[in-house]
Amino acid sequence: SGVTESGVIRSIVWKGAIQVWKRYPIFGSGVETFAYSYYRDRPMEHNLVSEWDFLYNKAHNEFLNYLATTGAFGFLSYLLLIGWVYARTIRYMYASSSPRSTLFSVLILSGFTALHVSNFFGFSTVFVSILFYLTPAWIVVLFSDVEDNPKKKHGKFSLYQWIGFVALLLFAGYIWRSVWQLWQADIAYNLGKQYTAAQAATPAFQSLQKAITLSPNEALFHDELSSLTANLAVSAANQNQSTLSAQLTQLTITESNTTIQLNPVHLNFYKTRTRAFITLAQLNPQFIEKAIQVLQTAEELAPTDAKLPFNLGVVFELNGDKEKAKQFYEKAIRMKSNYGAAKDRLKGLEK
Repeated sequence: SGVTESGVIRSIVWKGAIQVWKRYPIFGSGVETFAYSYYRDRPMEHNLVSEWDFLYNKAHNEFLNYLATTGAFGFLSYLLLIGWVYARTIRYMYASSSPRSTLFSVLILSGFTALHVSNFFGFSTVFVSILFYLTPAWIVVLFSDVEDNPKKKHGKFSLYQWIGFVALLLFAGYIWRSVWQLWQADIAYNLGKQYTAAQAATPAFQSLQKAITLSPNEALFHDELSSLTANLAVSAANQNQSTLSAQLTQLTITESNTTIQLNPVHLNFYKTRTRAFITLAQLNPQFIEKAIQVLQTAEELAPTDAKLPFNLGVVFELNGDKEKAKQFYEKAIRMKSNYGAAKDRLKGLEK
């Protein structure tokens, strides 16, 4: 009850994906950027589905996802590779007189087709992507004519081959080191979140600092730390530790600024920044104005997100400007006619 049918949600997201492509027709918005680009073109009717406030990082259609994020160039390249698999397999099937080879070709095409049916109504997971890109490799190896490609005798490695082999090992070692470091950073980040949930401030702070040290360019880590330090600043002020509170306030601003510098298009980071400033407003009311500015910037990134005018209404209400708050609550209701929270707030103002 109250859950929107999956096909309805998909049709809305697909509509938004096409609009993203229209803004970036040649090369798309960028690989894996749908979570950022979609919200500028998010259809207004998305506010009326049960999953209206979810973060959509895929188009829920692999073909439209390629179209939106890689443009016509990437989309046509994707179709070309798919077409090559079908053409190569069908050619082999008709060229071979063996029933076993024919059966094998039919099985490959059946599996490959099923993969794309799945991708049309969803998106490619890690293992599905591996299967997709391994299929052409299997075809090249298995369908090669042995008579045209006789086995060559392999001798000893030459000096250049050894140099290339060693260089490849060194490069692989560097990549594995980077992956290991990212993994350790992710462990520290998740540990920090768990400590935060358990209200263990000191180990949470230390874990998040470790995550940032290991991976300083990950905006998510700075975002989480800014949220933690905002609450710690208020806590320190309540304990009459004014110097520590001032230091934590400055650290909150620094970490939040770093988050936005690293990723200025992620809507969730603006929401975290808003919450941090509202928290700091307990120490200095001027932070309310900063929170309003952040939400207004977020509205430019996501003009159809009903939560943003609602939050602006809440902030203006906190600031004592009831008239402005009323305007934004009404705007949120116009964008989402069944927005119960906005209606309740509006009723509260009208009493």
